[in-house]
Amino acid sequence: MNAAELNHRLVESLLDKVEETRFPSAEMQDRVEQYIRTREEAADYAEGLIAKIEDTRFPSRELVQRAEAAVMRLAAAERA
Repeated sequence: MNAAELNHRLVESLLDKVEETRFPSAEMQDRVEQYIRTREEAADYAEGLIAKIEDTRFPSRELVQRAEAAVMRLAAAERA
């Protein structure tokens, strides 16, 4: 396995943990954001955060801000 494949595997594993956890830690989310390299990974992360917002009656400000930032990064990547 090369570095890109291992990075993708790491991101997928971290994304699974974020999705499985009702309130993922800021550290875990920071790590996911640090290792995202592809548009697919960015989209998966944004979708996961948005799903958490939809499933929470009163989502935290941090969760909403992270989702907004993830969508903005994805939009910027799509324009490039």
